[in-house]
Amino acid sequence: MRNYRIVAEPRTVPDLHKLAQLFIGMAIARGDAEQKARHDLGSLKSDPSRLDGPDKS
Repeated sequence: MRNYRIVAEPRTVPDLHKLAQLFIGMAIARGDAEQKARHDLGSLKSDPSRLDGPDKS
């Protein structure tokens, strides 16, 4: 397992543009993940044979 160290430097003026980009990116990623989860769930409902997982033959 890797260990990471995060170092932050305080700023007098926050970079609001970068902060906004971060939140927008997080929101888009969350929306994409939810859409994929709904799509995957729909695939399972339409094909009951997939409920047991991948074919093991």
